[in-house]
Order: sequence, then C-alpha cells, then structure tokens
Amino acid sequence: MELSLYLAQLMSVVLVVIGLALLLRNGYYVKAYKSWMKNEGLMLFTAMVTLVTGVVLVLAHNVWVASWEVLITIVGWGAVLKGVILLLLPKEMEKLINSLMKTKWLLPLGAVIWIVGGLYLGYYAWL
Repeated sequence: MELSLYLAQLMSVVLVVIGLALLLRNGYYVKAYKSWMKNEGLMLFTAMVTLVTGVVLVLAHNVWVASWEVLITIVGWGAVLKGVILLLLPKEMEKLINSLMKTKWLLPLGAVIWIVGGLYLGYYAWL
C-alpha cells in the first residue's frame, strides 16, 4: 500500500500537469508531436524510455484489484505496450498519430482524461 500511495502521488502530479499543458497549449503540442515524429533518433529514445518506465512500473506494481490501485498497473502496462509498438512498428505508429492529429477534439479529450485520472489518483494519494 505504501508503494501504491507513493506512485499515486507521483503520477497524480505528473498526469494533472501534463494534462493541463496539453489542454492549455494544444497548438504547441500538436506542432511538437509533428516535429518529434520527424526525428527518428528521438522516437527511438522515447520508445526505449517508455518501455523501461512501463516495465519498472509493472515489476514494482502489478496489482490487479478492484480498487484505485489498478490504475497504476494499467498505466504501467500501457507504457509497456506503447514502448513495444514504437520499437516494432514506428512507421505504423507515425501514420496512426498523424491521422489522430487531424481530429481536432482528440488531444483536448486526451488532456481531460489525463487530468481526471490524475485527480482520481490524487484523491486517494493525498487525502
């Protein structure tokens, strides 16, 4: 439980701040994503860091319970999946991201989901 609280505290802050940044600076981040996708070295580095982060989370916190703690595990497995896909299918991921970027409401929706997830974890972590 101590590890769950620590990770929830960490993730709540990170998710809320990133979500707010994406929501408030939408145009900037669309431009940044497009630039990121053009830089193969940066995509490779991101894939490796994402995979390592996900594996660390899963190894430290692979908790499948009907509780708020499962969100930490889901984020960890999501990072593992994203890292694997970026490493094995970088061009396909680039196409997918490009097509998703054309949907104007998707990034703000994702930002709201990050904020809500961060607030949800923060509720349990900080109170």
